[in-house]
Amino acid sequence: MHTGSLETDNAAADFVESVKATGRALIRKNHPLVLLVGALALAVGGALSLGILFGPLALGYARVCLRIARDEAVDLRDLGSGFDRFGASLFAALLLAIAMAIGSLVVVGGVVVGFFATFTFYAMAEHDDWGAVDSVKRSIVLVKRNLLDVALFWVLSLIVVGILGYAVVGGPVAIALATLLGAFLYRRISEQMT
Repeated sequence: MHTGSLETDNAAADFVESVKATGRALIRKNHPLVLLVGALALAVGGALSLGILFGPLALGYARVCLRIARDEAVDLRDLGSGFDRFGASLFAALLLAIAMAIGSLVVVGGVVVGFFATFTFYAMAEHDDWGAVDSVKRSIVLVKRNLLDVALFWVLSLIVVGILGYAVVGGPVAIALATLLGAFLYRRISEQMT
């Protein structure tokens, strides 16, 4: 019983540290500009291309967010870095879209698929030699071992998206905040596993 409480305390502390790190990253250098342009590119480019560009754009955006989480410099050119793995990132996006569509046949199935796929593009961004399946597997393992952290991340992300989504510029800001927070959380929990 004591171990469960200790794990819960550690998870909450890790999550709070990820939120703090996200806030610190937002006030540095050119990060807000790159994050907002990337969020707009992801939303608009993914929609206008009927999802074909979503995978490479999501991979490039995940790479940018992970670089920010490692306190590395980023610029606007980094947002297109996912196109070097166009096929793998497109396959990952299609795989997740199909899994969520099938999962949606059951009331909450699509949400469960999305929940366990939270770190797919971060894993692909961190491991250049991994394909879609390996990245999805890594995400599932990370989420299973860190359910509370990921649940807190989802709740906070939904609150941020819900609040900021009402404003015209709020959508890209919400995407930027949620994706950057996800990068800090991914980095923290993946480091704990090694």
